Amino acid sequence: MSTLVQTMTFGRVRRETLVLVAVALALDVLLAFLIGGTTMSPKIVAAASGLCLVVAGCVLAPRQALLVIAGVWGPAHALLLDFDVVHTGSFDLRLSRAVGLAVLCGFALPLVNPTTRTRPTPGALRALCAFCVLYVLEAFAAPSFSDAAADVVRLASGIALAVLAFHLIDTPERLRTLLRVVTLSGFVVGVVVIVQFVLIRADDTLAHALFGKNFYDTSYASDSEFAVRVTGTVGGPGEASAFLLVVAMFTLLRYTLGRDKRRSRTDVVILTTICLALLLTLTRTTSAALILLLVVWAAMQPFRSVSAASLRLRLAASIAIVAVAAVPFIGAKTLQTRLADVDPRGSGASFAQGRGAIWDAEIHRLEAAGPGQLLVGHGAHTAYVPIFLKVESEAQSPHNIFLWLLVETGLVGLGVYLAFVLGIARAFWRASRSRTSELARKVGAVGVAAIAAYSLLDFFILTPLSPGHRWYYMLFVGATLRFALAHREARIDDPDPEPELA
Repeated sequence: MSTLVQTMTFGRVRRETLVLVAVALALDVLLAFLIGGTTMSPKIVAAASGLCLVVAGCVLAPRQALLVIAGVWGPAHALLLDFDVVHTGSFDLRLSRAVGLAVLCGFALPLVNPTTRTRPTPGALRALCAFCVLYVLEAFAAPSFSDAAADVVRLASGIALAVLAFHLIDTPERLRTLLRVVTLSGFVVGVVVIVQFVLIRADDTLAHALFGKNFYDTSYASDSEFAVRVTGTVGGPGEASAFLLVVAMFTLLRYTLGRDKRRSRTDVVILTTICLALLLTLTRTTSAALILLLVVWAAMQPFRSVSAASLRLRLAASIAIVAVAAVPFIGAKTLQTRLADVDPRGSGASFAQGRGAIWDAEIHRLEAAGPGQLLVGHGAHTAYVPIFLKVESEAQSPHNIFLWLLVETGLVGLGVYLAFVLGIARAFWRASRSRTSELARKVGAVGVAAIAAYSLLDFFILTPLSPGHRWYYMLFVGATLRFALAHREARIDDPDPEPELA
C-alpha cells in the first residue's frame, strides 16, 4: 500500500512539474514577443523554447536524456552547426553551442542531487572534475573571456556526461540499451558517409541535390594535387571519423558481450559498416587508431568461445583484405595525396596538414615561458596559433592534448589530467584480468583497447574541446567504468543478451 501511495505521489509530482514546465515555456514565448515585438526573430523564440525543453528534459529525466543525446547528437550535429541563433558583431552563437550549454545547465541539478549518486564517484572522475575547476580558473586569466568561456562549456559538458553515465547506467540492461542506441546512431552516420563518398565520385549533381554543397572538404597536398573528403553529419571529415571511431568502441563492446552466448552477425555487419565509413573519410590518424583499437582488443583475449590464435588470424586476414581492396576503391592518387605529408623530415612545417608549424610555435612558447607559466600555464584558449589557410589567417588549436595542457594549464593541469587517464586505464586493465566477473573482464578488455586508440587521437586532435565525438567518449568512459570497478565488490554477470539488432 505504501509503495502504491509513493508511486501515485511521484506521478502527481511529475505531472505537476511537467505542467509548470509547459507554463514556463508559454510565458517564455509570450515574454519574448512582448519585449521584442516585431523585431524579435521567430527563429530565436523557437530556439529559446527548444533549449528550455532540453534543460527541462535533462532535469526531469536525466537517464532518458542521456539516451536521447546519444541517439541524436551525432546524426544531427551538422544541422545544429548550420543553425545560427544569434550573430552580433564578432559574437556568433550557433544552435550546437547553445544545446551544449543547455545540456550542461540541465544536468547540473542531477549532478548535485545526492540521490543521483548511488555510489562514490571514483578517483579518476574526481580528478577530471578537479581539472574542470582548474580550467575554470584558467578562463579568468585568458585574454578573451568569451573564447575561454566557450572552451569551458565544451569541456564541462563532456565531464558532466561522464559522471552522470557512471551513476545512471547502473545495470547491465541499461548498459546494453546505451550500446544499442549509440550503435544505431553510428550506423546511420556510417551509411550517410558511404553514400556521400560514392555519390560525389559517381554523380556529383545528385550528391549536391541530396546533401547540399558543403558536405565535402578538399584536402590539398600541393597546388596541383588534392583529395575530396566527405563530412558525414558531424561537421567535417576529421570530426566524422573520430565520432565513428568512438561509436566503433560501443559496437565492439556490444559484440564482445554477446559473442560467447549467441552469433552476432548483425553486430559484425554494423561494425564493418562503421569501420568502412571511417576509412572513407580519408583521415589518417583515426584510421590508424581504428587498427590499434582492433589489435589491442584481440590481444586482450576477450572471448572464451573463440581461441586467441583464431581471433587474431581472422582479424589479420580482415585487415589485409581491406587494405588490398582500399587502393582501387579509394584511388591510388587520392591515397598518395593524403600520405604526401606524413614524413616529418621531408614535410617540415607542413607535416600532417600544417601541424608541424603549429607544434613548433607551441614549443617556442613553452621555451620562452617563465617558471610561473610553466607551472600553471598561460590561461584558457591561449594555445591557439594563427595559421594562414587558403585566403585568410585562422586561429588553430594545438592539435595535441599535451601541448594544449602545458601551454594553457601548465604542469599542474597536465598532472591532474594524467591522473584521470591513468586512473581509468588502471581500472580497465584490472577489470580485464578479473576472474570473478565475465562482464567486468569483457568491459575491461574493450576499455583498454578504447583508451589506447583514443590516446593516439590525443597526439593529433584536441579531443577535450571536440563535443562531436568527445561527448560519446565520455559516455563510454562513464558507463563502462562503473562495471570495470564493480567486480571488486560483488560478482556481476550479464544476463542473457538481448536479440541482435534488426
